[in-house]
Amino acid sequence: MVKKIKKAKHLITSNLRLKKSMDALHHHHASTRNILRVFKRVRNKEYTNEELAQFEILEEYRDRLLQSDEIISYDFFGSDQKASVSEICEKAASPKIWCQFLHLIIKEMNASCVLEIGTNLGVSGQYYLTAIEDRPYHQFITLEGIPRLCEIAREQFSKLNVSVETEVIQGDFKDTLPEVLKIEDLELNFVFIDGNHKYEPTVSYFNQLKPFYARNAVIVFDDIYWTPDMQQAWEKVKEDPDVICAIDFFKAGIVIYNTEFKAKEKLELEMFLSRD
Repeated sequence: MVKKIKKAKHLITSNLRLKKSMDALHHHHASTRNILRVFKRVRNKEYTNEELAQFEILEEYRDRLLQSDEIISYDFFGSDQKASVSEICEKAASPKIWCQFLHLIIKEMNASCVLEIGTNLGVSGQYYLTAIEDRPYHQFITLEGIPRLCEIAREQFSKLNVSVETEVIQGDFKDTLPEVLKIEDLELNFVFIDGNHKYEPTVSYFNQLKPFYARNAVIVFDDIYWTPDMQQAWEKVKEDPDVICAIDFFKAGIVIYNTEFKAKEKLELEMFLSRD
């Protein structure tokens, strides 16, 4: 109930301030103007025919998952929990509008290297992968703990008509993330963090990645109001002096990281993409 009240308040206040927030994004920095352009396109459903066709193909995968009764075990985490693929997809996969939003952000910024912490079934990952320009040395890296989820996502990624270097890495993030950071010439344009909804790991992922963020890197933190820990982590990330913009969308928080740009003040906004 408390979360619902917070969400309703966020929706009302962000809509009242929408024009002011969009003006602020427009005047702050080139990278915030990129976010603004995509935000307006998605809110107004201004997609090209090519994008609509791509989205339709990607959503067919979600539809198939929602029909699957395969049971997934969480024993990798020492848990006896089990859930069907359809249940996992319904509860954990990012909503379509958010997948489209982040897909278009990656395209708008011409990202060449994308990292996802928390593959799940690969619903959102396929949107990230297909947004990366299909050129040599461009790559998509995604991390997941549960072996069977990795297999399902990997199979879907292999079906997509892209030749971007793709790695689905299975294991505990505390082990696999340091291995990713050993990749030669790693420079991350876009990072999606949805791997652990606790304060310390979330902040740790952000800090470990700092030396590898490209200029104007976009980092997305999913479910920032899921737990008090996540709210605290979001507040901590926003305080970083190299975060030049932080946008609280309630569903997720998005920051732009730039060690070179020194604005008079950090841009912090509340906005709303959808009710999902």
